[in-house]
Amino acid sequence: MKISRHQGYSDQFLNEVQKIQQLSKPDPRKFSLFFENIFCSSPTGNFLCFKNKLERLQSLSLVESKQLIDIIQYLYKCRIIHRDIRPRNLMMDTSSGHLKLIDFGFAISFKNHEITKKLPIEGSITFAGLELLEFYSKSSCNSALSAGYNYERTFDLKCSINNIMYMNDSYLKKQLRSIQESTSAGEKPLKSFEIWKTVKQDNGDYLNLLNLIDEFNESTTFNDLKKKLEKLVFFRD
Repeated sequence: MKISRHQGYSDQFLNEVQKIQQLSKPDPRKFSLFFENIFCSSPTGNFLCFKNKLERLQSLSLVESKQLIDIIQYLYKCRIIHRDIRPRNLMMDTSSGHLKLIDFGFAISFKNHEITKKLPIEGSITFAGLELLEFYSKSSCNSALSAGYNYERTFDLKCSINNIMYMNDSYLKKQLRSIQESTSAGEKPLKSFEIWKTVKQDNGDYLNLLNLIDEFNESTTFNDLKKKLEKLVFFRD
């Protein structure tokens, strides 16, 4: 159960109910694998109730990482981006043995013709792509939030790759955790940008994954990403 303690959370809960309803329609079988259904909620957004007990993950296996890409593909087909993909929102359903993505409070929908959508920056910053981090770090915190960012429909893909890297690379995890613990809020986007830029420069396999996303093709990119994940050093054994 999730309980709202102020209006901001209530708005997020109501948005989550709406997005879960949208996601449940195209493919009920995949929906039950990928997401956690809401079986009761308050009409004012005061609480949400979920059916299953999920477990947090400390790392992502290759199988689980590929499942995450499948989840993002489903979101893409539904024209929804999550905007808050972070380790605590990646959970394991032990009954099905499948990864689930939770917490759709910041999720947004795209219209058929939309490729980008300008919105206030919300959700996780640490695991965002370099484009958002660079935009945020070059602006003051308040101006970046008020000006908004042009979210791409592929935004979640780069966030997912960054989560996979973070959850399997102990040195990268240590660096990013250090930012969270010791860096002021205004400096975090720049510090995160510098870390991910260095990873991109030093890790050719990570760079190849980002290039695939930049050259996005709906019919091939998701499968190509799953194949390329196998080349990441922590999955080779």
